[in-house]
Amino acid sequence: MPIELSIIIKKENPLVRRTLWKFYNKKCFYCGNPLDFKNIKIDHLIAKNTPNTEVERIKIIASLPNSFNLDRVFCIIRKFNGRM
Repeated sequence: MPIELSIIIKKENPLVRRTLWKFYNKKCFYCGNPLDFKNIKIDHLIAKNTPNTEVERIKIIASLPNSFNLDRVFCIIRKFNGRM
């Protein structure tokens, strides 16, 4: 039976957090500055409130299958005053 990845890939999961931190070379996605693991925030590459028509356009441009779930694509960024 296949495993449902959307159940496993949660941005709060410590393994997911550490994997993303290492994938982005321990640097902020936006500014490229080094990040301590304790100071990272996981963010969506495409905002959750992006209109569906724009999400579909992105999928076409990126040659992604229609079933690709952009809601599971994350990056890491620096926390700003603990509010981000």
